[in-house]
Amino acid sequence: MSPFVEGRFFTAKNSRTVKTVVMSCVGVVLCCIIIMVACAGPCRILTTKFDLDRLLHHTDHESLLVACRLLMKAEFVGRYDLTGSNKHPDADKLPKDILALKPRRVTVFDDGRVLIEVLGGQSHWGVVAYSEDFKETY
Repeated sequence: MSPFVEGRFFTAKNSRTVKTVVMSCVGVVLCCIIIMVACAGPCRILTTKFDLDRLLHHTDHESLLVACRLLMKAEFVGRYDLTGSNKHPDADKLPKDILALKPRRVTVFDDGRVLIEVLGGQSHWGVVAYSEDFKETY
């Protein structure tokens, strides 16, 4: 007969050991979560700094504007997620000048705007490009 069925492993004497092991595992998991959360902020700040530096100082803004206007003329309309599980199937067909920014999302509006979102979440930032004949509707 199995020792577990006989009850030899879970006696009152060693039930503290089982509780200690379970609590230790819970403690390790909580510590890992705390470390991940604590490190996420500084890591996000560093990557944000590099992304912003790339956008402001290492981007040819004229060619980026031309690429955005080509999207408008080619009638790409809609939202193109470029990261994660919702990645749009046509995301790789976007111009290389836009993809060089490593955006999270590109949205092409039917009123003559292209929104390139480099950072999402609560602190959205990126680029908005307008067509040559853009008219504000509001």
